[in-house]
Amino acid sequence: MRLLKISTVILLTLLMVSCNPFINKDLRKKNRCNRKLERVLKKCPELIQTDTIIDTVTIDIPKVQIDSFITIKRDTSWLYEIKNDTIRQLVREKIFEYFPFEDTIAHYVDGYTFLFYNVNGNIGYSVTKPPERLLKQIKTPVKIIKPIQLTIWEQVLNGFGRFWWWIVLAVVLFFAYRIFIKK
Repeated sequence: MRLLKISTVILLTLLMVSCNPFINKDLRKKNRCNRKLERVLKKCPELIQTDTIIDTVTIDIPKVQIDSFITIKRDTSWLYEIKNDTIRQLVREKIFEYFPFEDTIAHYVDGYTFLFYNVNGNIGYSVTKPPERLLKQIKTPVKIIKPIQLTIWEQVLNGFGRFWWWIVLAVVLFFAYRIFIKK
């Protein structure tokens, strides 16, 4: 009975200590790489640099075309107060023949063309704008990880650092050869 308890405890301990069965090998490798990168960036924050990506976006604005008119209500009820029928008829004819304006009025704003003109005594208007294509540059700052640029002298020192032990070994062998040859 005691042996069963001990083996159960050992088995449970091994199960708790062993690898997680839900995380596969690739995921563990990715997690390990992320932790290493976090440690390196904590030690050397100068590796993170900001770079700007410039992207040009094309925006097409469609053509605008509006044609309509404004109806002007002519109130002639006040004409009945005029006692003379001839004058009343003349005034009524003038009111119904009245044009708000005789010529076409054109107004240009931001590429839009506004035209105002007479339509049977009412105001007609037209708004037009040709299609337009805009090019807009969008700048997006992005943080990237770049290696630190080394000077020429630092690169030479790194080069010697790789072959340091070979150089020391060659010098020792050279002097050993000189010493043993002279004897």
